[in-house]
Amino acid sequence: MRKGARRRDAARLDSLERAITAIEREVRTRRLVVVDDDGDERVVAEVADGHAELRLDLPRGQRGQRSSVLIFATPPSAELGEGVGLQLWGDGDSLLELCAWRSGGRWNAQLRRVAHR
Repeated sequence: MRKGARRRDAARLDSLERAITAIEREVRTRRLVVVDDDGDERVVAEVADGHAELRLDLPRGQRGQRSSVLIFATPPSAELGEGVGLQLWGDGDSLLELCAWRSGGRWNAQLRRVAHR
């Protein structure tokens, strides 16, 4: 092996080791998914359109719809002020939502229970 090739290989190895060390300290991504042994998404953390969400799912039920806990943080938009909240979902239906929104410089909280028949 030529001397120049050895230097390039050593530099590449050094770069790879630095990248691995950086990953050990911190991972940055737009979406992180943890799956169970069946490959079903069970924990999903993502930022989509500026909205941060953390979703914890039960395995899909008989109807194939999600039962979840969703925690969210939403930046200000033209429609709503910035907000944070928690939602409970059962078999794809929204059951309960606790949220707080900033509007007119004040935070307002709301608890909403959704009745399904």
